[in-house]
This record gives sequence, C-alpha cells and structure tokens, in this order.
Amino acid sequence: MQISPQDRDYLIRTVIGEAARQPDAGKAAVAHVIMNRARSGDYGGTTPYDVVLAPDQFEPWSTRSDELLAIPESDPVYQQTAGIVDGVTSGRTADPTGGATYFLNEDIVRERRGGTLPGWAQGKPVRIGQHSFFSPDGAQQIPQEASMAPQIPAPQTMSDEQDRKST
Repeated sequence: MQISPQDRDYLIRTVIGEAARQPDAGKAAVAHVIMNRARSGDYGGTTPYDVVLAPDQFEPWSTRSDELLAIPESDPVYQQTAGIVDGVTSGRTADPTGGATYFLNEDIVRERRGGTLPGWAQGKPVRIGQHSFFSPDGAQQIPQEASMAPQIPAPQTMSDEQDRKST
C-alpha cells in the first residue's frame, strides 16, 4: 500500500503516542495494526491518516493531539520511529501480530474497566512488550518471532502517567 507523506507522519506520531515505551517489535506491531485497519477499510477509512483520526480509534489523538503534533521531525524518537514505520510500510518488516487489527495493554484496560476486557479481545493474543494484539475474528496465526521478540527498552520520553493514558 502506497502512503502519502501525511499518512506517514500521522502513522509515526500515532506509534509514538501508543508505543513510545515499547520495544521496536512493539512499535512495528502498532504500525501493522494501523496498516491492517487501513487495508480492511472498516476502521474509519482506507488510509493511515483516516484510520488514526477516526473517532474512538487511537486514544492519543483524543487525549494528547497537541503533544503529538508538537514533536519535531528532527526529534530522535521521531527519527527512530520513522525507520520502524518505513520498514513496515515498505514490507521489509513482517507483521509480528498475524494480521491483528486491535491491541491493548491488558493491565491498564482491566484497571479502567473493573477487571474486564472489551468484547473484541477474544482468542489468544500475540503479546509484544506490554501490549496484546488481537485479530478481528480471534483466530490469528501467531508468528513464532512475536513470542521471541527482543524486549529492548525504547527511549523514555513520556512520564509513566502519560504512558498509562496512551493505551
């Protein structure tokens, strides 16, 4: 899928907002979720820009859009995330989620929802970093490399409170 410079920029900013403190594999997985949603057309549009800005899709755009838009393209975190996103959009980085279109941090969501998970969080998730990835039908194939993904800490640019709010 060809993407525009605007799609790329919003894809990068969304990955930062959702997964800044996750390993590189976790950042790539979030980028794949966005691309999987764009390909399906069932999540607010058929471009990454439309998907990430669709209502109730990616929390950082609802809660911290000014912060995301203020990140300069020269910022090292933006540059590092851009490399990961470029690998995903070019096809160089395989989808470690098995086609997931949903993800969450189970601990945070259970805390917010009184111990429950949303109805779409069914089946066996692929766990990468602190996120669990789910396919639309709960029957994704779990790639071997996802469970063995290195847990490399990302640069810390957000407070713990901001990280909790971003999922």
